[in-house]
Amino acid sequence: MKVSGQGLVDRAPRDPEGEVANQHERLVSAMEALPELLRRVLWHAEAMGEPPSRIAALTGLAPQSVPALLVRARTSLREAHATMSEPVTWASMNSQDRASHEQGPAR
Repeated sequence: MKVSGQGLVDRAPRDPEGEVANQHERLVSAMEALPELLRRVLWHAEAMGEPPSRIAALTGLAPQSVPALLVRARTSLREAHATMSEPVTWASMNSQDRASHEQGPAR
C-alpha cells in the first residue's frame, strides 16, 4: 500500500483559526510551569507510558508515592492550563485591531 503525502493533506482537518497551534502552545507553557518533579513524573506516565514502578526507579521516588504525585501533577497541569490567557493570534484579532496593527504605531 502506497501512502501519498498529498492525500493525507487533502484529508487532514482544516484549522484556519490556528486553534490547534494555540492549544499546543498553551499546553507546552502549562507543562513548563510545573515543578520539575511533577513534570518528569507526568511525562514518564503520560507520554512514555511508564508504569509507576518504572517511574519510581527513574526518579528515585518511593514506588508508593508515584500515584499520588501523578494526581497532583495532573491537577497542577489542568489548573495551569486553565489560568493561562488565550494567546493573541491574527485570527483572534477583530478587524479594528488588525487595521491598527497593520498601520503600525501612531506617530
